[in-house]
Amino acid sequence: MRAKSREAGVAWRKGEVAAIETEGDRVRGLVLADGMRIEAGRVIVCAGCDTPPFSHHASTFACGGASA
Repeated sequence: MRAKSREAGVAWRKGEVAAIETEGDRVRGLVLADGMRIEAGRVIVCAGCDTPPFSHHASTFACGGASA
């Protein structure tokens, strides 16, 4: 899956998210704990077992045209 997605232009990053940048109800990027800023038209969260602490943000953002 990773190889196919890279062929399609997907960039994979792994890191601790320090901040979620938004514009209105849309996620526009992330700031990682090391200070790296990632702008993105779409953000996919694969938090795994860390989802419960993150999930309180979910109702704030729109996903694919529908609120999550």
